[in-house]
Amino acid sequence: YAEATTVAEANKTRGILELCATGTTIAAGNAALSIDLLKQLYKAMADAGAPFGNMVLFCGSEQKQRITNLYENQVGYNTPATRTVAGMSIQKIETDFFEMGVTFDPFMPVDTILIADVSACAPVFQDVPGKGVLFLEDLAKVGASERKQIYGEIGLDHGPSFLHGTLTGLDYAGRV
Repeated sequence: YAEATTVAEANKTRGILELCATGTTIAAGNAALSIDLLKQLYKAMADAGAPFGNMVLFCGSEQKQRITNLYENQVGYNTPATRTVAGMSIQKIETDFFEMGVTFDPFMPVDTILIADVSACAPVFQDVPGKGVLFLEDLAKVGASERKQIYGEIGLDHGPSFLHGTLTGLDYAGRV
C-alpha cells in the first residue's frame, strides 16, 4: 500500500475490506441480509466494471446461516439427492453476472459480507536488502540454547477496488 522511504518509517498495508470502503460498498443500515441487498451489490460491482474472474463470497457464521436461510426454500433445494442426508449449506450462488463460491471465514466482521475476485489476489513479498524475502536468523543466545526466527514481510496484492465489493452494517443477533 505504501512502502517506507526511511528505516525510521513503517511500511503501511491495508486489508481488502478497507480497500472496498473506497470503492464498491453497500451500507445496509442495520437491515437484515436479503436477496435484494445482494442483487444491489452485484449490480453495483457490474456497473463499476468488475470483470468477475473467480468470485468468492466471504462471511462469518451469522451471515453464512442467513445466506442458507435465504435460499433454502427455493424449489428443488429442499429435496436432498439422498434420503440419508439432512440439512443444507449453500456453497455456490449463480447471479445474473457471475457464479461464486460461498465460504465461511471466522475472521470476517459479523455485520459484513465480502465478495472478492480471488483471481486478482496474490501475496507480495518485500525484499530485505542482503537477506531476501524470507530468511532464518539467529536471536540472542540464552545459556546453552540457540534461538532463531523466521522473518519475512508479506502483504496482499488485491488489485483495484472495483474488482471487489462489500455489504456492511448488516443486522445480526445481539446487535444493540
